[in-house]
Order: sequence, then C-alpha cells, then structure tokens
Amino acid sequence: AGLGASPGRGGGRVTGMPGAPPTPPPAPREAAGVPSVALAQGEKTGIALEAIGINLDLAPVADVPFSTSSFMYQQGRTWSFSAATTTAYSNAFTTGLRQGGELPSMKHFPGIGYAVLNTDTHPVTIGASGAALAPGLNPYRTAIANGIPRIMLSNATYPPDAPRNPPAAARAAGAAAPRPRAGLP
Repeated sequence: AGLGASPGRGGGRVTGMPGAPPTPPPAPREAAGVPSVALAQGEKTGIALEAIGINLDLAPVADVPFSTSSFMYQQGRTWSFSAATTTAYSNAFTTGLRQGGELPSMKHFPGIGYAVLNTDTHPVTIGASGAALAPGLNPYRTAIANGIPRIMLSNATYPPDAPRNPPAAARAAGAAAPRPRAGLP
C-alpha cells in the first residue's frame, strides 16, 4: 500500500490531528509515568492513524533540550532534559507505533534541542560542540539498533559536522555517510 499522508504527531502545540493520541502532550511526558505509558500512547496513535489509512507517522520527537530556552521545550514537544530518559521514552513510543501498524520516523537528527528559534521559521545554526551534542544521539543509536525504518533530518546547520549546509540539504543527507561521523552504525 502506498503512503497517503504523513502527519507530524510530535504533540505539544504541534499535532497532526486534534483529539487523536498521543495524550498527554509530550512535555512533561516524563512526569506521566514510565516508558510503558509512551509505548501505550504510541500504539494508540498507530491504531488511530492506521484506521484512517495513514501508515507513516513523522514521530516521535527525540530532541533533548539543553535548557528551558529550547524552542522545542517551550512548544511542549520534548520528553526530558535527560538523554537517557528521552532515549527510553522516544524508543518506547516508536515500538508502540509499530505495534499499532505504523512506520515511525524519529526526528530531528542530529537533534535541535539547542535551538532557541523555531527551525521551521528561522535559519538556525547549532553552535554546540560535537561533545555537547553526543548525548542527544543516543535516542537515534537505540532506534537504529532496534531497526527503525526512517529518521527525519533536522534542517539546522551544525558547524562541526556540516559547515555550510544543513543535514537535509547536504549531498549525502539520509545516506549512510552521516552515520559514521555521528558515531552511528
């Protein structure tokens, strides 16, 4: 079956379908319980989307905010300030989506938790070092190890990794080339 539409179900103030899962909104999803809550929300979301013929969800968000000034945090779209917690919750949601019949697409590789401006409306350069960004790669490492079918790229610019182009505009975007640079398989 072909793809119909692919909503971005990141939650917070950004939702693809009002009234459909996930509930509660992502932030502070960590306070909502344990990763099993994220798994159940992912499965409910998958079932709801599958019921209307959508088989690809542009979710979950796996960005780790560096502070409360992160636009992702301010929009209520993050799981936690902890990379380990974000890894557990985003990957549980991914598993739930798959159990509900959806193809997940974790986003926004390699992470926009350091962005204070919305990358949809502003050109953003992430000035953090590779070492500072490294913990935010953990959700993607785990997702790749678990066989996630898709990872959505960020449109921010990352000077240490892509001095002139955002990952989405780079010639090798989406190919295997970015993975070794980011320490991914």
